Amino acid sequence: MTPSYCYLATERGAVRFDTDLDHGPAREVPTEAYRRFRADVAVARERRHREREEKVQTHEEKKQAIAAWIAEHGTADQRARQNAGLLPMSEACEAMTDHALRALADRPQFLFDGAARMQAFLRQLPQYADAIVTEPDLAVDGGKAASATSAQWALLQDMQAAVPDAVVTLHVRDFIWRRDPKSPKLRHFTMLVTTKVGPVSLRREYLGPDG
Repeated sequence: MTPSYCYLATERGAVRFDTDLDHGPAREVPTEAYRRFRADVAVARERRHREREEKVQTHEEKKQAIAAWIAEHGTADQRARQNAGLLPMSEACEAMTDHALRALADRPQFLFDGAARMQAFLRQLPQYADAIVTEPDLAVDGGKAASATSAQWALLQDMQAAVPDAVVTLHVRDFIWRRDPKSPKLRHFTMLVTTKVGPVSLRREYLGPDG
């Protein structure tokens, strides 16, 4: 597309409009199409710029909130590293999560070791006694559970009562061994707990009762 010619999609396919060849209103199509195209480009550029600025601002707000939290609640070592600009954000967020969800400290967490879990599960079956499962071989499917057993509902209610400012949801995870689609799936139910400290979103997943 240029100011002098353009192609427009029609039911009969692409049609070319050219200011040097067309007459009447058709001659104005390329100029108007190019103007609209440039306007759309400018709008998209402005939107991307605004989104980048918002991301930078949000990130800075999170850094400031983390620094303030570490100054108040962090260990002496963490405060020293924070002041030196050497405290990893992941460690700070983990400490914030420990503090925010301290009422659930006795609950077993769900560990993201799917390959090891799947391998141990399959090796309980004679036909898969020698199975070797690696992370690339593993597919994980799941999301928010559509139903809950009495035990799952009771645990969800207990956890929600323990951390009333958080959101507790029951999730299901299906682990599938890609190398053998006929192998049985391994299913886990988990309790996903999310909360916020200022602008910082925190989450932790706990083991739930089997379905």
